[in-house]
Amino acid sequence: MVANRHNVQTLLCLLPLLAGGLVGCESSGKGPHGVTVPLGGGTGGTGGTAYVAKAPAAAPAPAAAPKAAAAASAPAAAPVAMGSNVAYYPTGVRSSSSLMVEKLAPAEIAAGQATSYQIKVTNISSSTLENVMINEAIPQGFSMTNSQPAGNNGVFNLGSLAAGESKTITVNGSFSKAGSYGSCATASFTIPVCMTVNVVSPALAITKSSPATSLLCDSWPVKLVVTNSGTGTARGVSVKDQLPAGLTSDGKNMVEFPAFDLASGASREFTFNVKADKIGSYNNNATASAQGGLSATSNNTVTAVSAPMLTIDKQCPTQIRQGRPVTYNIVVTNTGNAPAANTVVRDPIPAGATFASATEGGALSGGAATWNLGTLAPGQSRTVSLTINAAAGTINNEAFASATCAAEVKDGCAVSIQGVPDIGTGVEDFDGVRLIGDNHEFTYTVKNQGQINLTNVKMVATFDAGLQYVSSNAAGAQGAGQTATFNIGTLAVGQTVSFKFIAKGTRAGDFVVQTVTTSDQTRAVRNDEQVNYVD
Repeated sequence: MVANRHNVQTLLCLLPLLAGGLVGCESSGKGPHGVTVPLGGGTGGTGGTAYVAKAPAAAPAPAAAPKAAAAASAPAAAPVAMGSNVAYYPTGVRSSSSLMVEKLAPAEIAAGQATSYQIKVTNISSSTLENVMINEAIPQGFSMTNSQPAGNNGVFNLGSLAAGESKTITVNGSFSKAGSYGSCATASFTIPVCMTVNVVSPALAITKSSPATSLLCDSWPVKLVVTNSGTGTARGVSVKDQLPAGLTSDGKNMVEFPAFDLASGASREFTFNVKADKIGSYNNNATASAQGGLSATSNNTVTAVSAPMLTIDKQCPTQIRQGRPVTYNIVVTNTGNAPAANTVVRDPIPAGATFASATEGGALSGGAATWNLGTLAPGQSRTVSLTINAAAGTINNEAFASATCAAEVKDGCAVSIQGVPDIGTGVEDFDGVRLIGDNHEFTYTVKNQGQINLTNVKMVATFDAGLQYVSSNAAGAQGAGQTATFNIGTLAVGQTVSFKFIAKGTRAGDFVVQTVTTSDQTRAVRNDEQVNYVD
Protein backbone atom coordinates (compact mmCIF):
# COMPACT_ATOMS: atom_id res chain seq x y z
CA MET A 1 0.00 0.00 0.00
CA VAL A 2 1.27 3.49 -0.91
CA ALA A 3 0.12 6.45 1.22
CA ASN A 4 0.32 10.16 0.59
CA ARG A 5 0.47 12.38 3.65
CA HIS A 6 -1.09 15.81 3.45
CA ASN A 7 -0.93 18.61 6.03
CA VAL A 8 -3.23 21.54 6.63
CA GLN A 9 -2.94 24.28 9.27
CA THR A 10 -5.80 26.38 10.59
CA LEU A 11 -5.75 29.34 12.94
CA LEU A 12 -8.06 29.49 15.88
CA CYS A 13 -8.86 32.95 17.30
CA LEU A 14 -10.44 32.87 20.74
CA LEU A 15 -11.81 36.24 21.81
CA PRO A 16 -12.99 36.37 25.41
CA LEU A 17 -14.92 39.41 26.59
CA LEU A 18 -13.47 41.10 29.71
CA ALA A 19 -15.21 43.54 32.07
CA GLY A 20 -15.40 47.14 30.87
CA GLY A 21 -15.29 46.61 27.09
CA LEU A 22 -16.63 44.82 23.98
CA VAL A 23 -14.63 42.27 22.18
CA GLY A 24 -15.24 41.35 18.54
CA CYS A 25 -13.58 39.33 15.75
CA GLU A 26 -12.77 40.48 12.29
CA SER A 27 -12.56 37.95 9.50
CA SER A 28 -14.03 37.44 6.11
CA GLY A 29 -17.34 37.24 7.97
CA LYS A 30 -18.68 39.00 11.10
CA GLY A 31 -19.94 37.16 14.15
CA PRO A 32 -22.11 38.70 16.87
CA HIS A 33 -21.41 38.23 20.53
CA GLY A 34 -22.98 35.27 22.26
CA VAL A 35 -23.07 33.04 19.09
CA THR A 36 -20.95 29.94 18.68
CA VAL A 37 -19.04 30.48 15.49
CA PRO A 38 -16.38 28.46 13.67
CA LEU A 39 -13.08 30.29 13.68
CA GLY A 40 -9.65 29.68 12.28
CA GLY A 41 -7.70 29.29 9.07
CA GLY A 42 -8.47 30.20 5.54
CA THR A 43 -9.36 28.12 2.57
CA GLY A 44 -6.42 25.78 2.69
CA GLY A 45 -2.78 25.38 3.62
CA THR A 46 -1.25 27.02 6.67
CA GLY A 47 -2.45 30.34 8.09
CA GLY A 48 -5.70 32.24 8.05
CA THR A 49 -7.01 35.56 9.38
CA ALA A 50 -6.44 36.30 13.06
CA TYR A 51 -9.24 37.85 14.99
CA VAL A 52 -8.21 41.06 16.90
CA ALA A 53 -9.97 42.26 20.07
CA LYS A 54 -11.16 45.88 20.04
CA ALA A 55 -10.77 48.14 23.09
CA PRO A 56 -13.89 49.88 24.64
CA ALA A 57 -14.60 53.53 23.44
CA ALA A 58 -15.23 55.03 26.94
CA ALA A 59 -13.73 54.79 30.38
CA PRO A 60 -14.15 51.47 32.06
CA ALA A 61 -17.51 51.01 33.70
CA PRO A 62 -17.97 49.64 37.18
CA ALA A 63 -17.28 46.00 37.48
CA ALA A 64 -20.91 45.08 37.91
CA ALA A 65 -22.11 46.60 34.64
CA PRO A 66 -19.85 45.47 31.84
CA LYS A 67 -22.29 43.06 30.23
CA ALA A 68 -25.12 45.56 30.35
CA ALA A 69 -22.98 48.19 28.65
CA ALA A 70 -21.96 45.68 26.05
CA ALA A 71 -25.51 44.73 25.49
CA ALA A 72 -26.55 48.39 25.15
CA SER A 73 -23.97 49.09 22.49
CA ALA A 74 -24.05 45.69 20.67
CA PRO A 75 -25.31 45.63 17.10
CA ALA A 76 -28.28 43.51 16.06
CA ALA A 77 -27.64 39.75 15.47
CA ALA A 78 -26.67 38.74 11.92
CA PRO A 79 -25.82 35.42 10.16
CA VAL A 80 -22.28 34.23 10.72
CA ALA A 81 -19.99 33.97 7.68
CA MET A 82 -18.21 30.57 7.40
CA GLY A 83 -15.48 31.37 4.96
CA SER A 84 -12.49 31.92 7.19
CA ASN A 85 -13.09 29.15 9.77
CA VAL A 86 -12.97 26.12 7.43
CA ALA A 87 -9.98 24.65 5.68
CA TYR A 88 -10.13 22.17 2.74
CA TYR A 89 -7.22 19.99 1.87
CA PRO A 90 -5.34 19.58 -0.32
CA THR A 91 -6.66 22.02 -2.94
CA GLY A 92 -8.46 24.63 -0.80
CA VAL A 93 -11.61 23.91 -2.80
CA ARG A 94 -14.20 21.58 -1.37
CA SER A 95 -15.09 19.90 -4.66
CA SER A 96 -11.51 18.77 -5.23
CA SER A 97 -10.39 18.17 -1.62
CA SER A 98 -10.49 15.18 0.72
CA LEU A 99 -10.48 16.62 4.25
CA MET A 100 -12.46 19.47 5.83
CA VAL A 101 -11.29 20.92 9.18
CA GLU A 102 -13.59 23.25 11.13
CA LYS A 103 -12.72 25.12 14.36
CA LEU A 104 -15.60 26.26 16.56
CA ALA A 105 -15.46 28.35 19.80
CA PRO A 106 -17.71 30.64 21.85
CA ALA A 107 -17.71 34.25 20.67
CA GLU A 108 -16.67 35.40 24.13
CA ILE A 109 -16.03 34.06 27.57
CA ALA A 110 -15.19 35.58 30.91
CA ALA A 111 -11.70 35.19 32.20
CA GLY A 112 -11.44 32.24 34.57
CA GLN A 113 -14.71 30.74 33.34
CA ALA A 114 -14.68 27.12 32.21
CA THR A 115 -15.10 26.84 28.48
CA SER A 116 -14.42 24.57 25.54
CA TYR A 117 -13.82 24.74 21.81
CA GLN A 118 -14.05 22.08 19.07
CA ILE A 119 -12.09 20.99 16.05
CA LYS A 120 -14.37 19.05 13.70
CA VAL A 121 -12.64 16.90 11.09
CA THR A 122 -14.71 15.47 8.19
CA ASN A 123 -13.77 13.12 5.35
CA ILE A 124 -15.44 14.68 2.32
CA SER A 125 -13.94 12.23 -0.15
CA SER A 126 -15.33 8.92 -1.37
CA SER A 127 -12.48 6.90 0.09
CA THR A 128 -11.25 6.10 3.57
CA LEU A 129 -8.48 8.36 4.90
CA GLU A 130 -5.89 6.75 7.14
CA ASN A 131 -3.73 8.08 9.98
CA VAL A 132 -5.68 11.32 10.40
CA MET A 133 -3.67 13.50 12.85
CA ILE A 134 -4.57 16.89 14.33
CA ASN A 135 -1.76 18.86 15.97
CA GLU A 136 -3.35 21.68 17.98
CA ALA A 137 -1.20 24.49 19.40
CA ILE A 138 -2.89 25.29 22.75
CA PRO A 139 -3.27 29.10 23.06
CA GLN A 140 -0.99 30.95 25.45
CA GLY A 141 -2.94 31.85 28.60
CA PHE A 142 -5.38 28.93 28.12
CA SER A 143 -5.28 26.33 30.83
CA MET A 144 -6.50 22.99 29.37
CA THR A 145 -8.11 20.70 31.87
CA ASN A 146 -8.88 17.78 29.52
CA SER A 147 -9.99 16.86 26.01
CA GLN A 148 -12.17 14.33 24.29
CA PRO A 149 -10.55 12.35 22.89
CA ALA A 150 -7.45 12.58 24.99
CA GLY A 151 -4.46 14.01 23.19
CA ASN A 152 -0.77 14.04 23.77
CA ASN A 153 0.48 17.62 24.15
CA GLY A 154 -2.11 18.79 21.67
CA VAL A 155 -1.60 15.92 19.21
CA PHE A 156 -4.76 13.97 18.47
CA ASN A 157 -4.65 10.69 16.52
CA LEU A 158 -8.08 10.22 14.99
CA GLY A 159 -7.12 7.04 13.14
CA SER A 160 -9.10 6.41 9.98
CA LEU A 161 -12.09 8.27 8.64
CA ALA A 162 -14.51 6.50 6.37
CA ALA A 163 -16.04 8.39 3.48
CA GLY A 164 -18.45 11.01 4.92
CA GLU A 165 -17.41 10.29 8.52
CA SER A 166 -16.70 13.13 10.99
CA LYS A 167 -14.84 13.20 14.30
CA THR A 168 -14.79 16.08 16.74
CA ILE A 169 -12.09 17.05 19.23
CA THR A 170 -13.37 18.95 22.26
CA VAL A 171 -10.79 20.89 24.28
CA ASN A 172 -11.87 21.91 27.83
CA GLY A 173 -10.24 24.59 30.02
CA SER A 174 -10.28 28.35 30.86
CA PHE A 175 -8.45 31.62 30.12
CA SER A 176 -6.71 33.23 33.03
CA LYS A 177 -7.06 36.85 31.85
CA ALA A 178 -8.66 38.98 29.18
CA GLY A 179 -7.12 39.35 25.80
CA SER A 180 -7.21 38.15 22.21
CA TYR A 181 -5.90 34.65 21.72
CA GLY A 182 -5.20 32.66 18.62
CA SER A 183 -4.03 29.15 17.91
CA CYS A 184 -3.20 27.08 14.87
CA ALA A 185 -3.90 23.43 14.22
CA THR A 186 -2.25 21.32 11.60
CA ALA A 187 -3.90 18.32 10.04
CA SER A 188 -2.28 15.41 8.31
CA PHE A 189 -3.58 12.21 6.83
CA THR A 190 -2.63 9.51 4.39
CA ILE A 191 -4.56 8.52 1.32
CA PRO A 192 -3.80 4.86 0.79
CA VAL A 193 -3.16 3.72 -2.76
CA CYS A 194 -4.22 0.12 -2.39
CA MET A 195 -4.05 -2.90 -4.58
CA THR A 196 -5.79 -6.18 -3.86
CA VAL A 197 -4.24 -9.35 -5.13
CA ASN A 198 -6.46 -12.40 -4.82
CA VAL A 199 -4.07 -15.22 -3.94
CA VAL A 200 -5.76 -18.55 -4.48
CA SER A 201 -4.77 -22.11 -3.88
CA PRO A 202 -6.82 -24.57 -5.93
CA ALA A 203 -6.50 -28.21 -4.91
CA LEU A 204 -7.58 -31.32 -6.77
CA ALA A 205 -9.16 -34.47 -5.38
CA ILE A 206 -10.34 -37.45 -7.41
CA THR A 207 -12.37 -40.49 -6.42
CA LYS A 208 -12.97 -43.65 -8.41
CA SER A 209 -15.72 -46.23 -8.05
CA SER A 210 -16.49 -49.50 -9.84
CA PRO A 211 -18.37 -52.70 -8.94
CA ALA A 212 -16.60 -55.27 -6.85
CA THR A 213 -17.51 -58.13 -9.21
CA SER A 214 -18.44 -58.62 -12.85
CA LEU A 215 -18.99 -61.46 -15.29
CA LEU A 216 -16.51 -61.89 -18.11
CA CYS A 217 -19.20 -61.43 -20.74
CA ASP A 218 -20.33 -58.11 -19.25
CA SER A 219 -18.89 -54.61 -19.34
CA TRP A 220 -19.13 -52.54 -16.19
CA PRO A 221 -19.29 -48.81 -15.44
CA VAL A 222 -16.43 -46.84 -13.89
CA LYS A 223 -17.17 -43.45 -12.32
CA LEU A 224 -14.58 -40.73 -11.69
CA VAL A 225 -15.39 -37.60 -9.69
CA VAL A 226 -12.89 -34.71 -9.76
CA THR A 227 -13.31 -31.95 -7.17
CA ASN A 228 -11.55 -28.62 -6.65
CA SER A 229 -11.38 -28.56 -2.87
CA GLY A 230 -9.19 -25.44 -2.75
CA THR A 231 -9.69 -21.76 -3.51
CA GLY A 232 -9.65 -20.29 -6.99
CA THR A 233 -10.19 -21.97 -10.32
CA ALA A 234 -8.09 -24.99 -11.26
CA ARG A 235 -7.21 -24.47 -14.91
CA GLY A 236 -6.45 -27.02 -17.58
CA VAL A 237 -7.63 -29.98 -15.52
CA SER A 238 -6.80 -33.29 -17.20
CA VAL A 239 -8.22 -36.65 -16.11
CA LYS A 240 -6.64 -39.98 -17.08
CA ASP A 241 -7.19 -43.63 -16.24
CA GLN A 242 -4.50 -46.05 -17.37
CA LEU A 243 -6.31 -49.38 -17.40
CA PRO A 244 -4.47 -52.53 -16.34
CA ALA A 245 -3.54 -55.22 -18.85
CA GLY A 246 -6.55 -57.20 -20.00
CA LEU A 247 -8.99 -54.32 -19.47
CA THR A 248 -10.18 -52.01 -22.23
CA SER A 249 -12.70 -49.24 -22.86
CA ASP A 250 -13.88 -48.95 -26.46
CA GLY A 251 -10.88 -51.05 -27.44
CA LYS A 252 -8.34 -48.76 -25.70
CA ASN A 253 -6.44 -49.22 -22.45
CA MET A 254 -6.03 -45.48 -21.75
CA VAL A 255 -9.06 -43.35 -20.93
CA GLU A 256 -8.52 -39.57 -21.23
CA PHE A 257 -10.88 -36.60 -21.06
CA PRO A 258 -10.37 -33.16 -22.66
CA ALA A 259 -8.90 -30.47 -20.41
CA PHE A 260 -11.33 -28.20 -18.60
CA ASP A 261 -11.41 -25.52 -15.89
CA LEU A 262 -12.88 -26.32 -12.49
CA ALA A 263 -14.12 -23.58 -10.15
CA SER A 264 -13.49 -23.67 -6.42
CA GLY A 265 -15.82 -26.16 -4.73
CA ALA A 266 -17.03 -27.53 -8.07
CA SER A 267 -16.95 -31.17 -9.19
CA ARG A 268 -17.03 -32.93 -12.54
CA GLU A 269 -18.17 -36.53 -12.98
CA PHE A 270 -17.07 -38.89 -15.74
CA THR A 271 -18.49 -42.34 -16.44
CA PHE A 272 -17.21 -44.92 -18.92
CA ASN A 273 -17.54 -48.68 -19.44
CA VAL A 274 -14.74 -51.22 -19.37
CA LYS A 275 -14.56 -54.89 -20.28
CA ALA A 276 -12.12 -57.64 -19.38
CA ASP A 277 -10.78 -60.20 -21.82
CA LYS A 278 -10.14 -62.86 -19.20
CA ILE A 279 -11.11 -63.73 -15.68
CA GLY A 280 -9.05 -62.32 -12.83
CA SER A 281 -8.76 -59.37 -10.46
CA TYR A 282 -8.30 -55.87 -11.92
CA ASN A 283 -6.81 -53.23 -9.61
CA ASN A 284 -5.95 -49.63 -10.58
CA ASN A 285 -6.53 -45.92 -9.95
CA ALA A 286 -7.04 -42.72 -11.92
CA THR A 287 -5.17 -39.41 -11.87
CA ALA A 288 -6.04 -35.74 -12.29
CA SER A 289 -3.64 -32.87 -13.00
CA ALA A 290 -3.89 -29.14 -13.69
CA GLN A 291 -1.78 -26.10 -14.40
CA GLY A 292 0.58 -25.01 -11.66
CA GLY A 293 1.74 -28.53 -10.91
CA LEU A 294 -1.52 -29.65 -9.33
CA SER A 295 -2.09 -33.39 -9.25
CA ALA A 296 -4.20 -35.96 -7.46
CA THR A 297 -4.44 -39.73 -7.46
CA SER A 298 -7.67 -41.56 -6.78
CA ASN A 299 -8.31 -44.47 -4.52
CA ASN A 300 -7.63 -47.96 -5.88
CA THR A 301 -10.60 -49.98 -7.09
CA VAL A 302 -10.61 -53.76 -7.39
CA THR A 303 -13.03 -55.65 -9.62
CA ALA A 304 -13.01 -59.44 -9.60
CA VAL A 305 -14.03 -60.86 -12.99
CA SER A 306 -15.45 -64.37 -13.03
CA ALA A 307 -17.18 -66.59 -15.56
CA PRO A 308 -19.06 -69.87 -15.70
CA MET A 309 -17.53 -72.62 -17.82
CA LEU A 310 -19.47 -75.67 -18.94
CA THR A 311 -18.34 -79.15 -19.83
CA ILE A 312 -20.55 -81.85 -21.30
CA ASP A 313 -20.06 -85.59 -21.40
CA LYS A 314 -22.44 -87.69 -23.47
CA GLN A 315 -22.42 -91.42 -22.81
CA CYS A 316 -24.05 -94.20 -24.85
CA PRO A 317 -23.58 -97.96 -25.47
CA THR A 318 -21.25 -98.83 -28.29
CA GLN A 319 -23.73 -101.32 -29.72
CA ILE A 320 -27.18 -102.62 -29.05
CA ARG A 321 -29.58 -105.07 -30.63
CA GLN A 322 -32.21 -103.62 -32.84
CA GLY A 323 -35.56 -103.38 -31.17
CA ARG A 324 -34.13 -102.34 -27.89
CA PRO A 325 -34.31 -98.64 -26.89
CA VAL A 326 -31.13 -96.58 -26.89
CA THR A 327 -30.50 -94.48 -23.77
CA TYR A 328 -28.04 -91.59 -23.67
CA ASN A 329 -26.72 -90.18 -20.37
CA ILE A 330 -25.60 -86.54 -20.56
CA VAL A 331 -23.54 -84.98 -17.74
CA VAL A 332 -23.19 -81.18 -17.64
CA THR A 333 -20.75 -79.55 -15.18
CA ASN A 334 -19.98 -75.93 -14.37
CA THR A 335 -16.21 -75.86 -13.98
CA GLY A 336 -16.05 -72.04 -13.85
CA ASN A 337 -15.94 -69.67 -10.88
CA ALA A 338 -19.32 -68.01 -11.42
CA PRO A 339 -22.88 -69.39 -11.48
CA ALA A 340 -24.04 -70.66 -14.87
CA ALA A 341 -27.49 -69.10 -15.18
CA ASN A 342 -30.10 -70.29 -17.68
CA THR A 343 -28.34 -73.56 -18.38
CA VAL A 344 -29.95 -75.39 -21.29
CA VAL A 345 -29.14 -78.84 -22.71
CA ARG A 346 -30.28 -79.83 -26.22
CA ASP A 347 -29.98 -83.19 -27.92
CA PRO A 348 -31.33 -83.37 -31.49
CA ILE A 349 -33.13 -86.63 -32.28
CA PRO A 350 -31.15 -88.53 -34.97
CA ALA A 351 -32.70 -89.00 -38.37
CA GLY A 352 -34.70 -92.21 -38.51
CA ALA A 353 -35.04 -92.38 -34.73
CA THR A 354 -37.99 -91.46 -32.56
CA PHE A 355 -38.17 -89.80 -29.15
CA ALA A 356 -39.18 -92.19 -26.38
CA SER A 357 -38.60 -90.37 -23.07
CA ALA A 358 -36.37 -87.94 -21.14
CA THR A 359 -35.54 -87.52 -17.47
CA GLU A 360 -35.23 -84.32 -15.40
CA GLY A 361 -38.14 -82.61 -17.11
CA GLY A 362 -36.72 -82.92 -20.62
CA ALA A 363 -39.22 -82.52 -23.44
CA LEU A 364 -39.27 -82.80 -27.21
CA SER A 365 -39.15 -79.37 -28.83
CA GLY A 366 -38.26 -78.52 -32.41
CA GLY A 367 -36.88 -81.96 -33.15
CA ALA A 368 -34.64 -82.02 -30.08
CA ALA A 369 -34.90 -83.13 -26.49
CA THR A 370 -34.47 -79.99 -24.36
CA TRP A 371 -33.72 -79.49 -20.66
CA ASN A 372 -33.91 -76.14 -18.86
CA LEU A 373 -31.68 -76.72 -15.88
CA GLY A 374 -31.69 -73.21 -14.40
CA THR A 375 -28.53 -72.15 -12.58
CA LEU A 376 -25.54 -74.38 -11.96
CA ALA A 377 -23.30 -73.26 -9.12
CA PRO A 378 -19.54 -73.45 -9.63
CA GLY A 379 -18.54 -77.10 -9.46
CA GLN A 380 -22.14 -78.37 -9.73
CA SER A 381 -23.09 -81.16 -12.17
CA ARG A 382 -26.44 -82.31 -13.52
CA THR A 383 -27.16 -85.57 -15.34
CA VAL A 384 -30.03 -86.03 -17.78
CA SER A 385 -31.04 -89.01 -19.89
CA LEU A 386 -32.64 -89.42 -23.30
CA THR A 387 -34.17 -92.63 -24.67
CA ILE A 388 -34.87 -93.15 -28.37
CA ASN A 389 -35.92 -95.95 -30.66
CA ALA A 390 -33.92 -96.43 -33.84
CA ALA A 391 -33.48 -98.79 -36.71
CA ALA A 392 -30.37 -100.82 -37.26
CA GLY A 393 -27.27 -98.93 -38.16
CA THR A 394 -24.68 -96.67 -36.61
CA ILE A 395 -26.03 -93.49 -35.05
CA ASN A 396 -23.72 -90.55 -34.42
CA ASN A 397 -25.37 -88.00 -32.17
CA GLU A 398 -24.26 -84.79 -30.38
CA ALA A 399 -25.72 -82.98 -27.39
CA PHE A 400 -25.18 -79.26 -26.64
CA ALA A 401 -25.08 -77.24 -23.41
CA SER A 402 -25.19 -73.47 -23.04
CA ALA A 403 -25.64 -70.88 -20.27
CA THR A 404 -25.51 -67.14 -19.76
CA CYS A 405 -21.95 -65.89 -20.17
CA ALA A 406 -20.70 -69.41 -20.95
CA ALA A 407 -19.55 -70.69 -24.33
CA GLU A 408 -21.67 -73.44 -25.84
CA VAL A 409 -20.13 -76.89 -25.54
CA LYS A 410 -20.98 -80.17 -27.24
CA ASP A 411 -20.16 -83.84 -27.03
CA GLY A 412 -21.28 -86.85 -29.01
CA CYS A 413 -21.09 -90.60 -29.16
CA ALA A 414 -21.86 -93.34 -31.66
CA VAL A 415 -23.99 -96.41 -31.09
CA SER A 416 -24.18 -99.36 -33.42
CA ILE A 417 -27.66 -100.82 -33.52
CA GLN A 418 -27.27 -104.42 -34.53
CA GLY A 419 -30.17 -105.88 -36.49
CA VAL A 420 -30.60 -109.72 -36.90
CA PRO A 421 -30.57 -110.99 -40.49
CA ASP A 422 -33.05 -113.60 -41.67
CA ILE A 423 -34.00 -114.83 -45.08
CA GLY A 424 -36.98 -116.88 -46.25
CA THR A 425 -36.90 -118.81 -49.56
CA GLY A 426 -39.15 -121.19 -51.39
CA VAL A 427 -39.58 -122.96 -54.76
CA GLU A 428 -42.79 -124.68 -55.91
CA ASP A 429 -44.67 -125.92 -58.92
CA PHE A 430 -48.37 -126.49 -59.54
CA ASP A 431 -48.38 -129.65 -61.71
CA GLY A 432 -46.22 -132.52 -60.53
CA VAL A 433 -46.63 -134.98 -63.52
CA ARG A 434 -45.57 -134.05 -67.01
CA LEU A 435 -44.98 -135.75 -70.39
CA ILE A 436 -41.49 -136.17 -71.65
CA GLY A 437 -40.44 -133.04 -73.59
CA ASP A 438 -42.97 -130.74 -71.94
CA ASN A 439 -41.85 -127.50 -70.20
CA HIS A 440 -42.48 -127.30 -66.53
CA GLU A 441 -42.78 -123.96 -64.61
CA PHE A 442 -41.34 -123.36 -61.15
CA THR A 443 -41.94 -120.29 -58.94
CA TYR A 444 -39.15 -119.03 -56.70
CA THR A 445 -39.71 -116.59 -53.82
CA VAL A 446 -37.23 -114.94 -51.47
CA LYS A 447 -38.02 -112.53 -48.61
CA ASN A 448 -35.88 -110.53 -46.19
CA GLN A 449 -37.41 -111.52 -42.91
CA GLY A 450 -34.68 -110.01 -40.78
CA GLN A 451 -33.92 -106.55 -39.29
CA ILE A 452 -31.18 -105.49 -41.67
CA ASN A 453 -30.77 -105.31 -45.39
CA LEU A 454 -29.41 -108.36 -47.16
CA THR A 455 -26.80 -107.75 -49.78
CA ASN A 456 -25.52 -109.82 -52.69
CA VAL A 457 -28.51 -112.12 -52.56
CA LYS A 458 -28.08 -114.87 -55.12
CA MET A 459 -29.91 -118.10 -55.97
CA VAL A 460 -28.36 -121.00 -57.90
CA ALA A 461 -30.72 -123.70 -59.30
CA THR A 462 -29.33 -127.17 -60.05
CA PHE A 463 -31.40 -129.66 -62.14
CA ASP A 464 -31.13 -133.48 -62.05
CA ALA A 465 -29.96 -135.29 -65.15
CA GLY A 466 -33.01 -135.66 -67.43
CA LEU A 467 -34.23 -132.16 -66.50
CA GLN A 468 -32.86 -129.10 -68.28
CA TYR A 469 -33.10 -125.29 -67.68
CA VAL A 470 -35.06 -123.51 -70.39
CA SER A 471 -35.72 -119.84 -69.38
CA SER A 472 -36.79 -117.34 -66.67
CA ASN A 473 -38.57 -114.04 -66.34
CA ALA A 474 -35.99 -112.87 -63.77
CA ALA A 475 -33.77 -110.02 -64.90
CA GLY A 476 -30.22 -111.08 -65.43
CA ALA A 477 -30.91 -114.81 -65.18
CA GLN A 478 -28.20 -116.97 -66.62
CA GLY A 479 -28.46 -120.71 -67.15
CA ALA A 480 -27.91 -123.69 -69.40
CA GLY A 481 -28.23 -127.44 -69.02
CA GLN A 482 -28.47 -128.49 -65.44
CA THR A 483 -27.55 -125.05 -63.82
CA ALA A 484 -29.06 -121.57 -63.66
CA THR A 485 -27.88 -118.54 -61.65
CA PHE A 486 -30.08 -115.65 -60.46
CA ASN A 487 -28.41 -112.48 -59.03
CA ILE A 488 -31.09 -110.85 -56.90
CA GLY A 489 -28.88 -108.11 -55.33
CA THR A 490 -29.98 -106.29 -52.16
CA LEU A 491 -33.09 -107.10 -50.27
CA ALA A 492 -34.34 -104.42 -47.92
CA VAL A 493 -35.90 -105.35 -44.65
CA GLY A 494 -39.27 -106.94 -45.42
CA GLN A 495 -38.73 -106.95 -49.18
CA THR A 496 -39.93 -109.96 -51.23
CA VAL A 497 -38.74 -110.95 -54.71
CA SER A 498 -40.51 -113.63 -56.75
CA PHE A 499 -39.87 -114.88 -60.30
CA LYS A 500 -40.45 -117.94 -62.49
CA PHE A 501 -38.09 -120.27 -64.30
CA ILE A 502 -38.85 -123.12 -66.75
CA ALA A 503 -37.29 -126.54 -67.23
CA LYS A 504 -38.21 -129.59 -69.35
CA GLY A 505 -37.75 -133.32 -68.96
CA THR A 506 -35.79 -135.21 -71.57
CA ARG A 507 -36.76 -138.71 -70.38
CA ALA A 508 -39.10 -140.39 -68.02
CA GLY A 509 -38.32 -140.31 -64.40
CA ASP A 510 -38.63 -138.55 -61.05
CA PHE A 511 -36.45 -135.42 -61.16
CA VAL A 512 -35.55 -132.79 -58.51
CA VAL A 513 -34.57 -129.16 -58.93
CA GLN A 514 -32.45 -127.86 -56.06
CA THR A 515 -32.17 -124.08 -55.23
CA VAL A 516 -29.51 -122.64 -52.93
CA THR A 517 -29.88 -119.00 -51.81
CA THR A 518 -26.99 -117.05 -50.29
CA SER A 519 -26.34 -113.46 -49.05
CA ASP A 520 -23.58 -111.58 -47.28
CA GLN A 521 -25.47 -111.76 -44.03
CA THR A 522 -26.95 -115.27 -44.02
CA ARG A 523 -25.92 -118.87 -44.46
CA ALA A 524 -26.92 -120.75 -47.60
CA VAL A 525 -30.55 -121.86 -47.63
CA ARG A 526 -31.60 -124.85 -49.77
CA ASN A 527 -35.01 -125.62 -51.27
CA ASP A 528 -35.95 -128.71 -53.42
CA GLU A 529 -38.90 -129.33 -55.71
CA GLN A 530 -39.76 -132.62 -57.51
CA VAL A 531 -41.39 -133.31 -60.87
CA ASN A 532 -42.29 -136.66 -62.63
CA TYR A 533 -41.96 -137.07 -66.35
CA VAL A 534 -43.80 -140.01 -67.99
CA ASP A 535 -44.11 -141.52 -71.50
